[in-house]
Order: sequence, then structure tokens, then C-alpha cells
Amino acid sequence: MNIGKRFDRMKQWTDERMGKEIKTAASDEFKALELEMQLRHEGMERLQRSMTTYVKSLSKTKEAEDKEKTLPIAYLGSTMASHGDDFEPDSEFGQCLSANERIARMQESYVSNATNSWLESVERSLAQMKEYQTARKRLETRRLAYDTSMNKLQRAKKDDFALEESARSQKAKYDESSDDVQRRMLDIKEAEVDSINDLSTFLDAELAYYDRAREILMQCKRDWPAMTILWTMTATPTSVLLRPPHTVQLLVSRAPLVGLSKTVEPKTCPAATTFEVCIFHALSKLFADLDARAKKPPPPPPMKRSALSTSDVPRQY
Repeated sequence: MNIGKRFDRMKQWTDERMGKEIKTAASDEFKALELEMQLRHEGMERLQRSMTTYVKSLSKTKEAEDKEKTLPIAYLGSTMASHGDDFEPDSEFGQCLSANERIARMQESYVSNATNSWLESVERSLAQMKEYQTARKRLETRRLAYDTSMNKLQRAKKDDFALEESARSQKAKYDESSDDVQRRMLDIKEAEVDSINDLSTFLDAELAYYDRAREILMQCKRDWPAMTILWTMTATPTSVLLRPPHTVQLLVSRAPLVGLSKTVEPKTCPAATTFEVCIFHALSKLFADLDARAKKPPPPPPMKRSALSTSDVPRQY
């Protein structure tokens, strides 16, 4: 483009802003579509930023104790399971709290599904919107060229074939760009069906993730041992390697309270605190009362009253 054409278009643009010239106006339908595209573009940009932040927060890893990067919830679950194994291999403590590790594996799958469904859909919509913006700028450039050529033709004092040919050429280019922009806007509207399907897929993945996570936690809750307390000493050689000797271990068992009869005197456990001693005595008293009730013989049945009462016996005089 030569300097003269650039100058003419700049003058046309300035005169339009100052109200000296009237630019070629689009139809009301075209203007409504342009306004809708602007709202869609702004909304998609916000969705893309927020979804990217959400996915990054879910997939962000931290360095664990073994210098391996892992999800925070996986780090929490592995630490809980490891702490449970410190007391006893495959302990109930570790088995119950390893649920977080399973949730962490589900979270990685959920992040992948969210990225492949909704985030990529938003990015495709933004790419489509970017192509529309490029076509819209080209349309504006051709409109300025068309209006400039038409103004020159109207100001000419005599017929000029070159100006008429230039005006027809610019009009054809303007109509071509206008049709292209309108087609792109309609394509964006029709693509909304695909966006809704992708959003539905993301919603299903989100529901499946939270439902499965809740199911894992509820199963952990159902498998959680009943609050039955038993104080024991570490006696076996294998357990000595796993924990310090002469300590009190709080075991959680699903056995009923009545079935517990073996107890350990707190005086043989140096690690027992005042609170533990109180708990020990309370449980010992409870077990003793239950055993006493179980061993106590049942009371004799009440004697049946004779069918003939003493009042019915005749007196001897």
C-alpha cells in the first residue's frame, strides 16, 4: 500500500470521528451479532484464565520427604500410612488413613479429564474468536478503503473511469469481507452446542471425582474400628524392632467391650500418663462390673402361691 492510500484512509477515519463524514453502516442484525461476539470473547477469556488457574491448583505438586514431587493430598496420605506402619505392618491406622492416597490418584485422572474436556474446549473457542477478530479488522480496513473511494468519486467534478473502477473494486472487497465476518459469527454461535457438550462432560467428570472421593471416605468411615481401647505391652521381638520397648500402645479394635478381659497394670508402663491411668482404671472397673454381673447366679424364681389360701381353711374350735 502506497503512502497516498494510507493518507486517504487516515483522513477518512479522522473525518468520521469528527463527524464530517458518514461511514458505511452495517445492518442491525450484523451489529447485534458483533455485540454478542464481543460479550462471548470477553467471557471466554475470563473462563480460560479461571479454568487454567483451577487446573494448575489441582495439579500443583510439592516436594515430599523423599525429594519426589507429588500432590499435597498424596503426600498427606503416604505420611499417614507410613506412620501407621511404624507401629505395626498393615495396621488399621495405616489402612484407614491411606484413603488419601487413593483420592490423590483419582485427582490426577480428574485433572486430565478436566483439561481434555472443558479447558481445551475453551481454548478452541478462543482460537475461533481470534480468527473472527482478524477478519473483523480486515473488514474495517476495507470499509475505510471503500468509503474513501466513494468520497473521491462524489467529489470529482467530472466523470472519472478510474475512480469508478476503484469504487467498484473496493465495494466488492468490502462485501466479501462482510460476508466472511458474518459467516464466522454464525459459526461461533453454532459451536455453542459443542461447548455445552464439553461443559457437560466436565460436569460429569467433576461429579464422578467428588462422588468417588466421598465413597472412599465413607468406606474408610465404615471400616473405622469401634472405639474400644486396649492397653498392651510390646512383647514380641519383631515388634521391638518397630517401636520402643516399655511403651503403651493404644489399639483400636472392632471387638465388643464385653469381650476384653486382658489388661495391663499401668505401673508396668513407664510411658503411661495420668490421663492414661485414669482411663485404665475406668475401663478396669467397667470390665470388673461386667464380669461380676456375668458370674452372678440368677435369682431364684418367686414361689407360687397355693391355690387354697389360709383364709379358706376352716378353723377348729
